[in-house]
Amino acid sequence: MRSIDKQKALEIINSIEIDDYETDDGTLLFANIEDNEENREKIRSLGYSNDEINTFKPYDDEPFIDLGLFVWNFANWFDGQKFIIKEDIDD
Repeated sequence: MRSIDKQKALEIINSIEIDDYETDDGTLLFANIEDNEENREKIRSLGYSNDEINTFKPYDDEPFIDLGLFVWNFANWFDGQKFIIKEDIDD
């Protein structure tokens, strides 16, 4: 994966429409996006190959990609609408 500015990466990630997501007590369980060429191109621009993107599909026969499987390389919080870098996260 090539290096990309985290803020630029978050802009790209947050430009992708999330179809469905679920949280449990502040933990993001999944954030599904449609598996289409436009979304794959955005993910490839973050430095991922198609083979890597395929590993972000929890089920091969489902038409979605789970952002939650890689987005934490760029963000540390999901506020229910977008991924962000939150400065006051407790370790």
